[in-house]
Amino acid sequence: MIDFTPEIPDAWSIKEHVAHLADIEVRTFIRYRNSVLDKGIGLVLGGGDVDTSNRLLKYSAQKVADSLEIIGLLRKITIEHVSGMSDDAMEGYTIKHPDLGMINLKMILSIATQHVDKHIEYLSRNIALFDEKRKTHS
Repeated sequence: MIDFTPEIPDAWSIKEHVAHLADIEVRTFIRYRNSVLDKGIGLVLGGGDVDTSNRLLKYSAQKVADSLEIIGLLRKITIEHVSGMSDDAMEGYTIKHPDLGMINLKMILSIATQHVDKHIEYLSRNIALFDEKRKTHS
């Protein structure tokens, strides 16, 4: 199931989505740290489009367990640190986003959460389509 790619244009396998989410977690972690250490630093989006990243970084070759470990560890470190912060402190840590302007730590974390939520929708879709295909071919 993790290698199944739906017959939908630009669709990815679950493995590819999880590898991408690991990349996003790394970027979010760096943005969070930069907002605390280098207030107002300019953000480089980088990475090009997601399909190019998928192809060049070979998401399909990455182990899901490794990607999940990266996500879990970085998320744990982030949560342990920010859970003790006040809203005012979180709003005081900023980076400059090239499209959104100055954004604070709350926004950085919100954007990342929304991104993960979108990929959870894709993962659910893939699972449903995989089950449907399996039932059709049995």
